[in-house]
Amino acid sequence: MISPPTKSIEEEKIARCVAAADELALFFAGLPDAVMSKALAEMQERMNVRLTPIFDAGTARAITQAFVEEVARRRHALQTLAPSFGTG
Repeated sequence: MISPPTKSIEEEKIARCVAAADELALFFAGLPDAVMSKALAEMQERMNVRLTPIFDAGTARAITQAFVEEVARRRHALQTLAPSFGTG
């Protein structure tokens, strides 16, 4: 019996980040822009602190910036598809 291919660790990490961005976008949908911006800025700072020992500071900032931008982009897409979410 042949086993199905398994995801690499990197693929699993990426899949989890995408899922987290989707969940956060849904959470922030319908909330004012200022609430989301403040929460994402705070989250980004916490993530930077945790990632800087693993990566250099510039790489950590780039990763966290890309993540929060993706959350905002996905939230915008949700609000475009379902305008009742859009209060920002």
